[in-house]
Amino acid sequence: MKFWLDGLEANLIQEGLETGILYGVTTNPKLLADTKLSIEETIEELLEIQEGPITVQVVANSSEEMKEQGQRLYYISNRIIIKIPATRSGYRAIHRLSRQSIPTMATAVFYPHQALAAAEAGADYVAPYLSRMEKCGIDPIESVIQMRQMFRAESYHTELLAASLTDLNQLVLLAGAGVEGATLKPSLFTKFLESEGLTDAATEEFNDYWQQKKPPLYGALT
Repeated sequence: MKFWLDGLEANLIQEGLETGILYGVTTNPKLLADTKLSIEETIEELLEIQEGPITVQVVANSSEEMKEQGQRLYYISNRIIIKIPATRSGYRAIHRLSRQSIPTMATAVFYPHQALAAAEAGADYVAPYLSRMEKCGIDPIESVIQMRQMFRAESYHTELLAASLTDLNQLVLLAGAGVEGATLKPSLFTKFLESEGLTDAATEEFNDYWQQKKPPLYGALT
């Protein structure tokens, strides 16, 4: 499973890189609109501080505008994946960009049939929003697993990128089901990397015992 950060926090990006866990960074219009830098400067900074892909969402209604925005974004860097809403116009834009070998991600996906349409249109990624699905009465885990089964059955190249997860249990369940990726909000990404209390307690017990005994075999290491 590939792990993405759904945020702009440079310290978390750095920690993700140092642990070898971070694959890429996802953004959305809200995140980019709230930065002090210009959108272009923010994108350039994200490309500079890490070597993986980043996602940037189009902000248009017509398929033609979506396509043009996607082309301009991809011109900045071929590491940019164009996020496009899973709508009728969005499917058209995804199809047009895919024919130009520009990578796309269908976003704001709630239902399996949306994932199916996006994959058929040529999307490289599909991003279902788990917490929003749950709020709408949709079982997010069941739906995402169904999407994964459809992709396998139809031999699509499209990968799933689970977004808007609420807890690490969801992450584990999706990883076990073979979902290819997940993007984590900063708070969940931090929790993902945090030491667990049981692990800390066990480690402390071993270290304390070591300090008491210091066996000769390892004495030279201290």
